[in-house]
Amino acid sequence: MYLIVSQVLGTEDLQAPTDHALESVPGIITTLRHREFRIFITGAFLSNLGTWTQAVALSWLILQLTNSAFLVALVPAAQFGPILILGIPGGVLVDRFDRKRLLLWSQVVMAITAAVLAIITYLDAVTAAIAIPLVAVGGSAMAIHAPAFHALMSDMLPRRNVRAAIAINSSQFSMSRVIGPAVGGYIVAFKGAGLAFALNAVSFIFVIGALLMIHITPHEKSSRIRRSSFTRAFKVTSSSPQLQTLLSVAIALSLVSAPIVALLPVMARDVLNGGADLYGHLFGAFGLGTAIGSLSSHRAVSRIGYRRLVIFGGAAQGILLIGFAISTTIALNLVLIGVYGLFHGATLAANLGAVQLAVPNRSRGRVMSLFMVAFAGLFPVGSLISGGIAEKIGAVNALVGTGALTILVSLVGLMFASQLNSIKSD
Repeated sequence: MYLIVSQVLGTEDLQAPTDHALESVPGIITTLRHREFRIFITGAFLSNLGTWTQAVALSWLILQLTNSAFLVALVPAAQFGPILILGIPGGVLVDRFDRKRLLLWSQVVMAITAAVLAIITYLDAVTAAIAIPLVAVGGSAMAIHAPAFHALMSDMLPRRNVRAAIAINSSQFSMSRVIGPAVGGYIVAFKGAGLAFALNAVSFIFVIGALLMIHITPHEKSSRIRRSSFTRAFKVTSSSPQLQTLLSVAIALSLVSAPIVALLPVMARDVLNGGADLYGHLFGAFGLGTAIGSLSSHRAVSRIGYRRLVIFGGAAQGILLIGFAISTTIALNLVLIGVYGLFHGATLAANLGAVQLAVPNRSRGRVMSLFMVAFAGLFPVGSLISGGIAEKIGAVNALVGTGALTILVSLVGLMFASQLNSIKSD
């Protein structure tokens, strides 16, 4: 398949590995030697374990309570939907005020929502009408958390370590998505969703503790908040063809990846005849793939170029998604979703890394918030569309259609080869 795609794309941009790519592992080790980053990323990883444990528990609980694919898809929509409204204002706050303090408060809010979910579940008072708004409150805090997290990570490291830090962060996030769902599926199957919610609430102690332990030189703050503060991200992006291309890729990644996450519990129960534990294993396989893909993203860009990664990776994701949808063999589905995650993780990490390096520090929070709106904010759009379609024609047909659309979008990328070629890996 690679040879076929190589013939289509041509060979003019195939690059030999750069010295930086060959030194990717030493670069990761060097980055981890920075005390502040090491503490910060460890706390984030332990907290993310709780986040993914809750994600599996909540989606499965809503499926059991309502038996509705649309309401299951509404869970990630509620989590990421507020970013559409609050993402840009969140980025303005991140550039204007202390990023560490904003991040602390966002963690406190998310911890409280998890604790409330645990309490009402133990009291047997949980319903979709209560749980989904609580998730939306946590999603509102996420609108501050997302740009603050990425901007703060850049603040604590020299520029030469930023790309390695992005790879490490993407990998820890993905690895937590391997372990957390597996734990969550087991807990829901044998102990109940309430325990999963309680563990998530406790997990925020780790990231809050890490933030209290680290010391970071305050960033250069933007001027006082004005009307122009909210349009700064659009001005910076519109003046940069490179950022415009990266934004387009982020939007496409969001819309085509949302259905697989939203409909995974439905596939696990109704197509593969499994329980919450199978759902956790499928989600974990996806996370393992994205972890490997994230760590290998820089090497992939250095070897084959950003254009090939986006187009070839997109086509591969579409084919794998169709295969996953029509397969009824659990072992094969675990492999298919894992490889799908590998291509998805590599493309997403390459995209975020290129954005971090292309944006001036003073505007990083606002521009990153725009990209969070494009990716996480549009994620609920894809989730709701796929959930609504699945209600009408079934989850299998909805995923097959998404796979076909993914292939089509990747082929459209051939029309914008020059723009994709302009994305640099260093």
